[in-house]
Amino acid sequence: MRPNRQGLLLLLALTSMGCVGLSPHGSPASMTDVDIATFRDGFRAGCTDAAIGHGKSRQQAAEDCSCILGTLQRVLTHEEWQRLTYEGQNGMESDELAAIASHVEALRSCLAQVPWKT
Repeated sequence: MRPNRQGLLLLLALTSMGCVGLSPHGSPASMTDVDIATFRDGFRAGCTDAAIGHGKSRQQAAEDCSCILGTLQRVLTHEEWQRLTYEGQNGMESDELAAIASHVEALRSCLAQVPWKT
């Protein structure tokens, strides 16, 4: 089964929101735990806002976004989080998408719940 492209594009858009408030760094390895935590917080907020904007209740949005973020936290290594955070800070959207797409199988059950895919 092929990955849901629109679900992946949504994830890309959400990860881009994760970099709000972060200033660019020189390399993925320079991403600190604080940078990563800020990125994750932005990811969760962006996901929740998008789900609510598409008719989900706040509770359902929180559950769906927790599924996505929880899965990513389980499958991404620390180095992958550093790279994802770095790419988000530096506007490298295609690289962000590739990092997430490599874990699409793990995200499949979460993506099935996302109401804004068509």
